[in-house]
Amino acid sequence: MSMTMDSIDPEKTCEELVGFLKSGFQKAGFTNAVIALSGGVDSATSCALAVRALGADNVFPVMLPYGALSAQATIDAVSVVEALGISSFHVTRLDIKPVVDPLIVKDPGIDNIRRGNAMARARMMVLYDQAKKRSALGLGT
Repeated sequence: MSMTMDSIDPEKTCEELVGFLKSGFQKAGFTNAVIALSGGVDSATSCALAVRALGADNVFPVMLPYGALSAQATIDAVSVVEALGISSFHVTRLDIKPVVDPLIVKDPGIDNIRRGNAMARARMMVLYDQAKKRSALGLGT
């Protein structure tokens, strides 16, 4: 049987995801989450689920732009933080450009896919470091 959008119960799905997060964090022995927050739908949804599962005081969003973060992405990410009741003191913004650029400079022919891969790996490196700094578990989208 294939699932259609009509057969999804959003409230039940949300409860299941929140329960999964609570259980997973308990089993891993963590109460805090660090999450990359871009201002997009995926990271906003993950952040909202984390707040429901762990509480706003236990969620630490990290914005990881490559260079200047677009004004709209910043507005959207800040709106998410405010709407979820996360303290602005919990938010970290770290530019990954200084981490990525030395690799890009080594290969002037680097294409956009390889550049994007370098950015993704740099973001995960920073996310795991921030998680360790806060005795937290990194939460993906």
